[in-house]
Amino acid sequence: MQFYNEGGIMNSKAVSLALIATVLSILISAPAGGSERIVGTGGVVAVVCTDVYGYKNYSAHYNDHFPLGSTVKVYVEATGKTSRDLSTDEYKPSITFELEGTKPPYPPGQEFTASASSSTLTNHDKSATKRTYAVISFTISSDEDLQGKYRFRITAKDNNAGGRVIGRTPYITVYGEKGATLYPPTDYHYTDLTIEPNPSAVGETVTVRVNVTNLGGKGNWKAEPVYLMVGGAEVASTNTIRLDHNESDEVTFTLDDNVLGETPGNITVRIGDLEGTIIRKEAGNSPASSGWGSKSGGSTPAPCGFEAIGASLILLFVARFIRHL
Repeated sequence: MQFYNEGGIMNSKAVSLALIATVLSILISAPAGGSERIVGTGGVVAVVCTDVYGYKNYSAHYNDHFPLGSTVKVYVEATGKTSRDLSTDEYKPSITFELEGTKPPYPPGQEFTASASSSTLTNHDKSATKRTYAVISFTISSDEDLQGKYRFRITAKDNNAGGRVIGRTPYITVYGEKGATLYPPTDYHYTDLTIEPNPSAVGETVTVRVNVTNLGGKGNWKAEPVYLMVGGAEVASTNTIRLDHNESDEVTFTLDDNVLGETPGNITVRIGDLEGTIIRKEAGNSPASSGWGSKSGGSTPAPCGFEAIGASLILLFVARFIRHL
């Protein structure tokens, strides 16, 4: 391409065309972030998602990091030639989307592929070309030694035009990472910590209850325990929870001598900003018999031992005194 005319003056039109070509080349070849709406050549569109519900109806992944063992869903769409379906009189496109890329281990990276075909209608007119969409899926390795970059691009081919390439996306990069989440992370807040019974005797089981509210996202959207610090140890809740944004539930922790030990004393428990104290007494001195204030209450114990002997002697003395009157 000539940038100068015969007089040695810079040809501005040629320079502009060269700059446009350079920019387009960079945009097409540069890797795109996984959570963006990515537009390639020929009007091919791709979005890395957590959920796909229909045409242009999806939940894009909130970043480009996926938990180990999770499934990556890529929403793709393109425009292709239509062919009349004689049984339904519908004019349908037929497009195959082919994914090719590399994944860990690096170097040099292991090649992987995936594909999806679609004739899904997005309208019912009789136009010569139509838009259609599909979902391509692949799985992130669950092996911690294979964490890292998954780099791929997607090519759309028109089956109604002999497999002609419609266009392709730039390279897209996502990452498999331990600790990543499918949805924005949860943000648990804790209230209403209760300890029952308290005080308790060594050998008794203690139940701690806490109300949990999720002020964050859905995380990995699976049932999971929460954890209570008991002394210096972390104890999982007896039940699991799965909370969406602003949802609440109660969790319980069942603590026995394996956690609390067999020595009387005070034990601090913590969860979030909450803190409580478990009071442990010697075995045999239950809250009911010693008046410690157990919530379950208890009946007054019958006299025994020296108290019973003393009562008998008093009654005998009174009886003899009455006979001598």
